[in-house]
Amino acid sequence: MSSLTKHIDEGGPDWDWAEIALTPLIEEVRTRGIDITPGRKITHDQGVSFSGFWSQGDGVAFDASINWSVFLEENPRLKLELPEWYLVLSANPDFICGGVRRNNGRSNLLTVDLDINGDTLIENGFFAGMDYESIPQLNFSELERVVAVICEGEAHQMYQSLENTYEGLCDECRAQRIEDILEVEREQLEKCLARLLFLGAVFTYEQECDAMDFGDNWIDAYDLNVLGLVGISRQEGVYKGRNITEKGREMLCLNTKTTGADTI
Repeated sequence: MSSLTKHIDEGGPDWDWAEIALTPLIEEVRTRGIDITPGRKITHDQGVSFSGFWSQGDGVAFDASINWSVFLEENPRLKLELPEWYLVLSANPDFICGGVRRNNGRSNLLTVDLDINGDTLIENGFFAGMDYESIPQLNFSELERVVAVICEGEAHQMYQSLENTYEGLCDECRAQRIEDILEVEREQLEKCLARLLFLGAVFTYEQECDAMDFGDNWIDAYDLNVLGLVGISRQEGVYKGRNITEKGREMLCLNTKTTGADTI
């Protein structure tokens, strides 16, 4: 590999893209009853911790309160698994306070932080007038477990969305680097492509390497593939050789249809 395209895949956007990408994700989870609250700045000041993408422990965590009126309607899992808690909370949305928080405010782990909001007596609905502790089906640890599972799922989806956004931005950065190389090295690349045209419609890897040898200023087959100027020629499912792509022909201002060569 020459130095021409050595760094083509290195580095992503050099601006705080995550801060911007998180805003709509925070609004989205709010529509499902998870209200992420602003907190002390860690990665950013939106109440969210984030790291990614290729290390153990990467992920998303957040500080959030639960809006039970919305949470119950948008997360049927709780109704299916804990119908008694559903009855209590749908009639008494302020009975439980709290939500989830980042573990020690630094890690991409969630800790459930729920509590009874005041009196343990249930005021409204099917269990009105009863002490929740006297109802065996109202297992508080099970409520915490289901809330944790739902919130961890939301955090995972946020992470996946951030990863997809980052990969897209990296693709854009890569494409811009390629365009910059094509502009700066245009004359040299045109010489390479012109030599290859003399070899015919299809040429071998060895011929390509030979044609690219300009002494100290050289471009190899890998460079031309990365830049999209040269590719493999496929004929009847078999690799027959290499050819200049349509992009390469455009650089030479050639009409693909008149050259008689296949393109990828």
